[in-house]
Amino acid sequence: MHYDHPIEEILRSWKRCNERGIVKRSSLPMLIQNNNQLQEVIKRYQFLIRAFEFSLQKIIKFLNGQQQYFFMVMDPDGVILSKFHMESLKEKLESTGLKVGASMAEESCGTNSIALAMRLMQPVGCLSENHFCSAFQFFSSYGLPLENSGRIIGYLNVNIVNDVISEEQIMLAELQRYQLLEEYQRLANISTKRNLNLKLSDQQINILKLLVRGFKEEMITKMLDLNLDSLRDQKMIIYKELGMEMVPQIWINNAKFKLMVSE
Repeated sequence: MHYDHPIEEILRSWKRCNERGIVKRSSLPMLIQNNNQLQEVIKRYQFLIRAFEFSLQKIIKFLNGQQQYFFMVMDPDGVILSKFHMESLKEKLESTGLKVGASMAEESCGTNSIALAMRLMQPVGCLSENHFCSAFQFFSSYGLPLENSGRIIGYLNVNIVNDVISEEQIMLAELQRYQLLEEYQRLANISTKRNLNLKLSDQQINILKLLVRGFKEEMITKMLDLNLDSLRDQKMIIYKELGMEMVPQIWINNAKFKLMVSE
């Protein structure tokens, strides 16, 4: 199975790390949230954390006792929100400093798959030898952006204690991303309906979110796999439920509305 291994970008990342003065054998990571910051971040991304933990259930069953994998989910800035590993990896991972609240950004951890995925906005594979800091050079990593309604809500990281990235690792990552985003969307839609007391379907909630964020009809039909007539029928139902004639009124008449549907 093919994956993107951007060697030129990896080399540029190593150069930036040297220029920043990051020490290959330094205590990692360099950027860690304090308790107050961490509690705020966890509260803000609670749906993402819950969806990650939900997605792990089937992944763990699929692994059937395999010990070499570990998983992490990050916020859009690369801060670790939650992680999972088998007990056999506990000691090794503690030596890396990878814990909830630590940043995977390049300036914090040097070259890694999440820092590369954040920079390139696409899934990226990073072999063990590609990691700038030696503390990470016992595992190969696959990092994926998590996108919902046209925006990045975080990053998923699937790692294996190996020198190479396996087809199974990529398959697991793609499967987990799919399950995570499905659960995240379900949780977000429940919250939106509760906040606004709306009697709308999940599809109508998704349309509403895209409309509020300024997406045009043509783009929405592609993103949600709808034909134009169906989209316009759904819009009429949404407007009727909201008691408004068109989306611009949402922006003018309800300043909190955009925040409520932003999950």
